[in-house]
Amino acid sequence: MAAAGFYYLKRGDVVRCIFCGVEVGQWVDGDDPMVDHRKWSPACKFVRSPNSVGNIPIEEGPTEDDNCGFDTCGPYGVIPSPNNSKDEPLNLENLGVQKSHPPSFPAYSTYESRLQSYKLWPISLKLRPEMLSDAGFFYTGIGDKTICFHCGGGLKDWEETDEPWVEHARWFSKCIFILLMKGKDFVDEVSGKKLLQNFKDNSQKGHGLSSSTSDLEKQSASTEMASTSLCNNRNDDINDDVNLISGSCSKNNRGNDATLCKICYMNDVSVVFLPCGHLVACVRCAASLTACAVCRKPFTATIRAYLS
Repeated sequence: MAAAGFYYLKRGDVVRCIFCGVEVGQWVDGDDPMVDHRKWSPACKFVRSPNSVGNIPIEEGPTEDDNCGFDTCGPYGVIPSPNNSKDEPLNLENLGVQKSHPPSFPAYSTYESRLQSYKLWPISLKLRPEMLSDAGFFYTGIGDKTICFHCGGGLKDWEETDEPWVEHARWFSKCIFILLMKGKDFVDEVSGKKLLQNFKDNSQKGHGLSSSTSDLEKQSASTEMASTSLCNNRNDDINDDVNLISGSCSKNNRGNDATLCKICYMNDVSVVFLPCGHLVACVRCAASLTACAVCRKPFTATIRAYLS
């Protein structure tokens, strides 16, 4: 990173060029810092000519640490498992738990604030600002460069056929916002981290039951007799039915209020804050929060919840 002109900002994995100021994050294995530097800031003087800015290159060679030993007994005297000495730690992300951190640009945490940034969006560009805003991007006012409010990742050179959600997942697969909104399975498929699953065989179909004519006649006769008895008691039951319906409606209204997001009161709650465990926000609102809306305690991780 240093050899490519970057220094660490102590925010996620975001680094900044000391010469041009461009910020780059969401690094993955195999990335070449200099290639990404040239991609996002081709006009940088350091990228164009490293020797012209007074840069002192890092000398590559043996260091004092080359001959350092390493611990073979494990940290803190932990005895390896007799069955498998190479057990890997539990990956919470595979269980749906996402580590949380504050948005890089909290001023654009809401859909409305992001949409407002597109007032000067070039008319010649066919991709709609609504789609970009929905996918977490706000407009920088330069060309067609957009930035995700949460992870800080930037994308440009948009084409009419591009799908913002897909491009977001492809380039910034660690973004908390897209993981909350779309889920890990979607991100993994788009970013190529897992093979597409085969469609399940849906050839089995339910078979309907048929009734014979005689059965229908018996049912008709039985229904006629029952209807006569029902009519005699109908007037007495009407008041009870009205009271029952009224009570059910009241319970449903209370239930609906209980499942609404306590931030926007529009969507259902669907994110659990950890470690407090409160379920009070929808995915969109949760992505913009840094503390639980109930206990006001900062949360360090989130998990999606699905109400049945």
